[in-house]
Amino acid sequence: MIVECGPINDRRILVLELPKIPNFPNETMSALWKRYTNIQSNKIGVLVSGGLDSALLYFLLIKENLSTGSKFSIVPYTILRANGSEHYAQKVIGFIHEYFNIPAINLNYIGNIRLPEINQVESGISDILAVKVDYVYLGMIELREEHTKGIKVSKFNETPTRKYPFLRLQKSHIIDLVIQNNVLDIISITYSCDMPGIVPCGNCNGCNERTWGLTQNGL
Repeated sequence: MIVECGPINDRRILVLELPKIPNFPNETMSALWKRYTNIQSNKIGVLVSGGLDSALLYFLLIKENLSTGSKFSIVPYTILRANGSEHYAQKVIGFIHEYFNIPAINLNYIGNIRLPEINQVESGISDILAVKVDYVYLGMIELREEHTKGIKVSKFNETPTRKYPFLRLQKSHIIDLVIQNNVLDIISITYSCDMPGIVPCGNCNGCNERTWGLTQNGL
């Protein structure tokens, strides 16, 4: 999937590709390849936080998988957060599964919630890879300076098992991809506020970033 996205003054390219699986003439050669590459299954794990970025990533991965022959099992995972991540993640997953007419599933909780929040994602990734999931996709995006007040911005690097397809996109590009895929409802069921609660505070980094992204797309 290669898609141009974003407002007219800042168009960028999303390249979202599923891992390549060679075609083998028999199971023996397939088994040897899996052993050599340390591939244990054809499973892809996705961190679904209940926010917009990870929701869109889960949607696009399923869409791409279905369009390329459903070679993978796409499995969502959620880290419990103080902002009610499990509530919004369940709504997101339910919406996407209904959209694609695939069976509903329960949440898969991962990560050590006793760790500082910045370390919870790493613990979650370790949990996913430990259950024979070969690849983990994460929806981290490029953050603007005005949307990172008071926080330390982490650097993310892809590895053979860890994928960040949105790293060169900002919130404005995420919103445009939502528009292009005609799934605007996904905006209303996700939660970007940094504060716990039902009503977004409207003042935190997450709220300001979402407002900016919507405005850039004329919404």
